Amino acid sequence: MINKEDIIKELIEMGVEVDSKIIEKKLKEIYVNEGFALTKEISFMQKYNFRFLLIPLLFDLLLLFILILNGKSFFNTMIIAIILGAIIIIDELINKLKIKSLKSKIEEINIQMNK
Repeated sequence: MINKEDIIKELIEMGVEVDSKIIEKKLKEIYVNEGFALTKEISFMQKYNFRFLLIPLLFDLLLLFILILNGKSFFNTMIIAIILGAIIIIDELINKLKIKSLKSKIEEINIQMNK
């Protein structure tokens, strides 16, 4: 996270005259852009998550149908279905954790903007 005090210290060490209002304005622009990008990423993940979830589900159904047609035992077919279902659930949980971490980053950015 970019910190205003650190930037001012570095500029003073370099011998540059510091106008804190300009730095503050630029940092706010950076924070707003970063927050906007994270918000856009969250909305993309929420919007297309179910579409990407349908592909493994359709593959799962197709595989089960093929196994049943080939005369494989029902028990083996159910085990494969459970494994594929578990993979889909784990993927969904990972996406939810990503969204949660992105939302916490947005909160951090908002806190930095209000300093």
